[in-house]
Amino acid sequence: MLMNKKLPSPLKTIRAKCLDCVCGSPGEVKLCPLDDCPLYPYRFGRYPEGSRKKRVLTDEQKQRLTKQLNGAMRTA
Repeated sequence: MLMNKKLPSPLKTIRAKCLDCVCGSPGEVKLCPLDDCPLYPYRFGRYPEGSRKKRVLTDEQKQRLTKQLNGAMRTA
């Protein structure tokens, strides 16, 4: 069943696709000439610099998320 397996992150999946595209050669991923490919900015398995905005949480949100995390850790 798929439920027991942990799915790879989207970035790892993109990295795997890029490696597949260049026959498994990491050096070729770096040299990829297809800069119009939608996966191009993510080909190294990381978000491009400046593409993600830092999430700012209020103290109330931090407390709520801490409670959720603690509850999830107890049930695991």
